[in-house]
Amino acid sequence: MKLKGINTFEQYVDKALFGLVGASLLGVLAWQFVGPGNQIEVAGQMVDPDKAYGPVKTQAEAILAKVNSQSPELPVPPRADVLKRFEDRLTKGVSPGKNIVALAPRLPLTPDAGASLAGNAEAPIAPLAVPAPSGVMAATFASAIDPMEVIANDELAKLLPKEQPFDKQAVSVEAVFDGTALTKALENDPEGDPRSIPLGWWRGQMGVVAVEMERERQLSSGEWGETTIVPPMPGRVSLLKDLDKSVKSKGDLPLLVSQASQAQDLIMRPAYYNIIAGPEWTPPTEMAAGETKSEKIDRIQKQINDMVKEEAVLKRRLENKGKQATAPDRGRDTSEGDGGGGHGGGRGRPGQIVEPKPASRPNQSDRPDKPVKRDPIEVKLEEVSARIVKAQAELDKLNAPEQTTSGESQKRLPLLDDPKVRVWTHDISAEPGATYRYRVRVVTNNPLYGQKLVEAQKADSESPVARGLWSEWTDPITVEAKEYFFITGASPSDELGTARASAEMYKFYYGFWRKGAAAVEPGDVLAAQAKLPDELRLWDMDKLKAGAKPRITQSTGNERDGGDGKRGGGGRRSAGGDAEEQPATKDDADKSKLEDDGLSKPAPKIIDFIVDAMMLDTSALPSSSERSAKSKFRTFFRDHSGQIVVRYPDVDAASDLYKRLASNAKLGENQGRPKVKAVNPQDLPQPTRPGQDDRPGHQPPPPDSGDGGGGSGGG
Repeated sequence: MKLKGINTFEQYVDKALFGLVGASLLGVLAWQFVGPGNQIEVAGQMVDPDKAYGPVKTQAEAILAKVNSQSPELPVPPRADVLKRFEDRLTKGVSPGKNIVALAPRLPLTPDAGASLAGNAEAPIAPLAVPAPSGVMAATFASAIDPMEVIANDELAKLLPKEQPFDKQAVSVEAVFDGTALTKALENDPEGDPRSIPLGWWRGQMGVVAVEMERERQLSSGEWGETTIVPPMPGRVSLLKDLDKSVKSKGDLPLLVSQASQAQDLIMRPAYYNIIAGPEWTPPTEMAAGETKSEKIDRIQKQINDMVKEEAVLKRRLENKGKQATAPDRGRDTSEGDGGGGHGGGRGRPGQIVEPKPASRPNQSDRPDKPVKRDPIEVKLEEVSARIVKAQAELDKLNAPEQTTSGESQKRLPLLDDPKVRVWTHDISAEPGATYRYRVRVVTNNPLYGQKLVEAQKADSESPVARGLWSEWTDPITVEAKEYFFITGASPSDELGTARASAEMYKFYYGFWRKGAAAVEPGDVLAAQAKLPDELRLWDMDKLKAGAKPRITQSTGNERDGGDGKRGGGGRRSAGGDAEEQPATKDDADKSKLEDDGLSKPAPKIIDFIVDAMMLDTSALPSSSERSAKSKFRTFFRDHSGQIVVRYPDVDAASDLYKRLASNAKLGENQGRPKVKAVNPQDLPQPTRPGQDDRPGHQPPPPDSGDGGGGSGGG
């Protein structure tokens, strides 16, 4: 029977659904028997349940192995880019809102904000051009360096002799740097694309990092070669030495500037090493004046000593003259007259009539129409005494302690405001006898270092320092040699013998030039001996290196003479130094002797030195006759290089070098001996005549001005 109103689909849909579900159940049942077993995920792997503990065990064993490892691999700590976070905070907006109306162009909160407003922020920046120093000048000098400097500085010891004395020839170079020109270079705003360095990059952040020096050596041909950057002084401040270690990023630059500012004087004007004997170091501009401070002290002290001796002679003459005028008759009138007698008349000059002088004219010398005639000796004595006082005042001023560096720094203008910044540096690696020329440049910190510049200027931001322009070259300067010789006399071969010559030889030893003499003939090599002062002493270096401390502290500059008996051969020069000076008394000499603390020992008494030059011959100049009283000669030598050297005795004896070395050698003869100190004549007891009042403050009357003394009864 056909169902009314039900279609075919509706009649069979339930049967189809039942059949589908049944088939699914049969499939699941069959999968349980024929399909893979159940699996679980462990440590990223699919495993059967019965094997789930295998990966866990393996992982646990790996962790245990790391725990027990003697050198475990440590994880890399995360790096926090603080600079990037800081810059992001500066450049990103400060308000989360998006509906704020822009009232003006965006102002970035960066140090170069002003520069960005002035022009395109992507435009290149003008690189810093540090100006060149001017007025560059070089000077050479030689001295003996304090052994304590050698002990404290191994690098310095490599440049000095292995044994005492530690004599060293060196060159100092001085120049003037214009700090205001550096300011203009920083503010430079060229036309076109380059823009000036932003003010925030350098204001209050500039300092001199170093003063570099370059030298060229003169070759035998006269040309210049062997250009070398002079290394900094060992043991002195050098911010360039470890620059790559101290500055690794832009954030380290302020520390470099701070160090440069604190050590400004030590960087721009490094002190020379402590000198134990020889001339006191002075800047080249003062050396060029022709006289160092110590040489000026020596000269003035010698003048004072000579004037003190002259003053003593004048006082004796004046005293003796007073005795002669009063000894014959104390009762006669000697107030005036050219030979007038006393009560009984006297004998005057030959041919002069002598008459007794009336006693009623005691004040006639006070008449205004007759000037008082003073004794020439007394006038001379007053002049000498006044010169002594003046010279002593000048000497005291030179010997006064100098202002400290800190006091000078307080008065000095800031670097960028000072148009005349004095800078100098030293070359202690210069070879004795060589000729050099020098130039210097100033090195500052680089304000462009680490800044974001255009691609073409990447190189300008890579170095933390900016090296300035080189100065002009100095005049050629020859470093003092260790030995010199001068021909002081010569004669060609004659009836008396072969050609011959006499020479004076000088060797620098313990801060002074030592003199020796030699007589040579053809084939002879110049050789001589020089006698050293008996008082000269040397340090016991082994005891000093072991930590022994000398009893005598470092003395002042006006005591240095290279061996005053106080510092074991060093000491400091006294104001004197002339060969004529001797200890004032035996007590003074004893007080000046060394209090032997076991740290010093006697120096050699004699030194030998040889100049590698052999005499060949002597001949008269073609323009002169050998028999002439004014004939001139020349002597031929062969030096160590085989070159023929011609020396002229009259030229050698007149040279400035010969005079300077001879004078210095004379000073060195008294090295280590106590010196006589000049005495103010006002502090000396005044000479008195017999019978006069010797009370303190009593002044003797002026001496008799007559030419002849009268007697009580004539003569």
